[in-house]
Amino acid sequence: MIKNYFKIAMRIIKRQKLYSFLNIVGLAVSLTCSFLIFLHVKDELSYETNFPKADRLYRIQTNSKYGTTYRNWGASAPALGPILKETFPEVENTTRIRGLGREILSYQTPQRTIKRFEERGGFIADPSIFAMFDMEFLSGDPRSALEEPFSVVLTESLAKKYFSDENPIGKTLLNESRKKPYQVTGIIPDMPRNTHLKINYMISMSSFVTIMGFPEALTHRTWKAFFTYVLLRPDQTAENFHAKAPAFMKSYHAESPEGQEEILLQPIRKIHLHSKLEGEIGANSDIAYVYIFSGTALLLLLIAAVNFVNLSTAQSFKRMKEIGIRKVVGARRGQVIKQYLGESLLITALSAGFTLFLLDLLLPFYNQMAGKDITFRNIAQAQNILFFLLLMSILSLLAGVYPAFFASGFQPASTLKTIRDPRSSTTRLRKGLVIFQFVISIFMIFATITIYRQLVFFHNKDLGFDKDKLVALRLYGEFRQDVISNTEALKTEILRHLAVSHVALSSNLLGSSFSNEHLTPISVADKSSLPLLRFMRVDEDFIEAAGLEILQGRNFRRASDQKGAYIIAESVAEVLHLEQPLGLDCRSDIHDGTSPIVGVIKDFHFASLHNKIEPLVLEYRPIWTGYLFVRVESGRFGEVLEFLRQKFDAVAPDHLFSYVFQDEYFNRNYDIENRSYNLFRVFSMIALLIACLGLFGLTVYAAEIRVKEIGIRKVLGASIPNITILMSREFILWVIIANVIAWPAAYLAMTRWLANFAYRVHIQLWTFVLSAALVILFALGTVSYQAIRAAFSNPVDSLRYE
Repeated sequence: MIKNYFKIAMRIIKRQKLYSFLNIVGLAVSLTCSFLIFLHVKDELSYETNFPKADRLYRIQTNSKYGTTYRNWGASAPALGPILKETFPEVENTTRIRGLGREILSYQTPQRTIKRFEERGGFIADPSIFAMFDMEFLSGDPRSALEEPFSVVLTESLAKKYFSDENPIGKTLLNESRKKPYQVTGIIPDMPRNTHLKINYMISMSSFVTIMGFPEALTHRTWKAFFTYVLLRPDQTAENFHAKAPAFMKSYHAESPEGQEEILLQPIRKIHLHSKLEGEIGANSDIAYVYIFSGTALLLLLIAAVNFVNLSTAQSFKRMKEIGIRKVVGARRGQVIKQYLGESLLITALSAGFTLFLLDLLLPFYNQMAGKDITFRNIAQAQNILFFLLLMSILSLLAGVYPAFFASGFQPASTLKTIRDPRSSTTRLRKGLVIFQFVISIFMIFATITIYRQLVFFHNKDLGFDKDKLVALRLYGEFRQDVISNTEALKTEILRHLAVSHVALSSNLLGSSFSNEHLTPISVADKSSLPLLRFMRVDEDFIEAAGLEILQGRNFRRASDQKGAYIIAESVAEVLHLEQPLGLDCRSDIHDGTSPIVGVIKDFHFASLHNKIEPLVLEYRPIWTGYLFVRVESGRFGEVLEFLRQKFDAVAPDHLFSYVFQDEYFNRNYDIENRSYNLFRVFSMIALLIACLGLFGLTVYAAEIRVKEIGIRKVLGASIPNITILMSREFILWVIIANVIAWPAAYLAMTRWLANFAYRVHIQLWTFVLSAALVILFALGTVSYQAIRAAFSNPVDSLRYE
């Protein structure tokens, strides 16, 4: 019986080549996209699952209030971790880590060659990190690996990068940024890709005091210098910890009260998708995009299933006589249902085979767009295969159940009379399903247009500084000291190039995280009532190089500001209530002495447009800078960079030439939105394509059942345009109805999405018009081809037997 069902299903597929092709392609494309989205979502949700104790691991979140300023920190004070372990019986262990930023490491091989690279992913860490995160040691002893100052534990790939096949234990890496030797004491496997801890190497905690230069560095109670992780005991919960935390914080700050603080336990498994705290280790994703893409996968499957249902029910009318004869010779309804479900399963199976081909073909492009590293080996895991089979089965049932029950319900007496498409509830259902498909397509296209406009706004908005003309060169080690000591000579050499207009020093790249400090006027005794401000250290040429606008006062002067000076943004004067800020002596948290405010600049966007402009203080401290900004004439970056490389090589041949374009760095703040737009753009076009495939099939079917009507109309004098309009207008009407339904939902959804940004575009009327026009244009192109083909048909062919 099953063999018979299979043979009949194969015959039906061969006989109805066009409809089978449309169903197989639609299902395969939707399955491919849905499975890729499933892998994407699965990867996003898998962060930190490689750590066996992940369910008991938490990061300390510190919520602080300083005057009218609120900060929710991912980092916490150096002293906090050890005190928590001593004070809370709920805590089994704690560990602290601190990022080292970019460092230049080098190794001299036995052949006397130098391997020198700029590295990221370096951290200062407590030895307890190995036990808490179950880090296996490939070489070395975890109990002593981070005991001595400047001992270092490397990941396997980093060790291979520097030492090749040598045994790295006992070897020395030179940190050229700090002029410190790192002795290798351990090798661990590479960290999992799906973790927020992007660790490449760790140095000992005892190194921190030497690096910072003051003994109290590890006992400070307010400086947000470390990420503190807590391992709770198996029988304890976060609620138990939180119940005791307020009383603990009161005693913790009893000797040095500064602002108001509370601590919370943040589950490490929620960091990647839920955390947007101050000073994160790296950029995190957003759970909202997981929901969006999960919904997109479901909608794509529904569109493909709707195609199947529509085309199958339409074709059922052409098979009425077949079904009638089956019932006359004894077929029961259940057997007809099985036959239809078998056909559905076979088409879905063929689609699944095509899907595997598409997955293998499209995976590299998907990884590039999504910023993932998914391989076919990841796909071939048991749970993924089970999910794929389940997805295929659900889609087969979803697409096949209604046509099966619909076709099996035909009565033999009526089915043997003629082939017709009655004006029944089935026809109305088909119309409703087509409208539903295009509602989804219009919604996705509307969303794509809105996301694109927001991204264009991000990239094109006037930020208040010239990011497109700046290139920043990183300074480190002795060369950094030489540059700062001989700034004028180096600037003069660089300015000899005709394409260079300004050269300046800065402590930060614009778009990066700036320090939080107080600017305290000497008349204020208690700085705890003052808000925290953003600080940046610069030299006298930075303001002109960045193209900032001075509203009051003057620029920094090298001759008169050697002891320090401040230029504040206009918002600083507002939050500090300074009516006459010029000449006011102030101090910062880091520098003990006082310096005057010499100027006020216009507010500018030094950080992402996700948030409102914050008050910024520029302090004249060239000695605390680490970047050399060069303002370059547009279109001449290549020749200027080669010129700078030659100048740097002449001064410091061993210096690693490292640079970044300011605009590219700033735009990294929008990587998540850029990747989401690229994916959503593709998926929205695929949704429209699948919907149009179904519409094309229905148009072909409509032309087939109305072939005699078209012939009679042509005999009676109907023109080709008349026939084309007759065949097209109903389908276009369905698309127009879909627009009316989709617009309110799309508007509400995208308005809510835009609310996440402090600076955003507004949805305008042309967005509605463009989304409608695109869909109507595609639908019209789909329908018109078959309508025109039908209009050009010879009426003699359709009426010869009448």
